[in-house]
Amino acid sequence: MRNFYVILLSLLAGLPLFSQKKLIYANPQTTVKIGKYLHFYEDKDHKVTYSFLKKLPESAFIQSQQSAPNFGVRKSKIWLKLTIDNQTDESLFLLCDKPAMSYVEIYAEDEHGAVFYTKSGLLMPYHTRFFENNQLTFPLGKHPKTLFVGISGN
Repeated sequence: MRNFYVILLSLLAGLPLFSQKKLIYANPQTTVKIGKYLHFYEDKDHKVTYSFLKKLPESAFIQSQQSAPNFGVRKSKIWLKLTIDNQTDESLFLLCDKPAMSYVEIYAEDEHGAVFYTKSGLLMPYHTRFFENNQLTFPLGKHPKTLFVGISGN
């Protein structure tokens, strides 16, 4: 029985290795660079769906180590995952510093499980932008919990 506890404790000790870093937003007067809170998954065939992403284990995503990740030019679609705890009562927005992203789609799931979907990007019609300017801005609502952001160049 003693060996069982040692093995169980060893397994439990490894759990934090797979837990994803959560962005806690508490000051509505600031903007936050989210790069180091992002986890990414490469979709080489452009066939991954939202329901597939939701079912993936946390270990399938790689945590970004950069404050401004750059995935370069590739044929794959990159899916970013971000977990948020908005401790304010303000609506949140995702501002993309790189306006040259061809296609960006976002699934934002709120605290009640409702999902908001939007799609925009450089190669999408201009009217798909939340603000009709060069910076891609996406409304996320007041209390998004999990975001999946798909970025592709084709």
